[in-house]
Amino acid sequence: PVWLGGSDRVIGMEVIPLEELGRPRIDVTLRITGLLRDTFPNLIERIEDAVNLVAALDEPHEMNWVKKHIDLELEEL
Repeated sequence: PVWLGGSDRVIGMEVIPLEELGRPRIDVTLRITGLLRDTFPNLIERIEDAVNLVAALDEPHEMNWVKKHIDLELEEL
């Protein structure tokens, strides 16, 4: 996340370069309850933004599992 200076407010996102990360980007599954979804829709949007940001990176599938699995899903459509 990108934080608003001196606060606890997130104002954006930035990708950690693979060189700094030091490992492949992994894919995870989130379990989101209706209460969380309905109470904090902005958090769900942030998660979606993060997934889309990482999936759009020009990285090989073996280093970006998020991109790999989204690309495979799109191929099946």
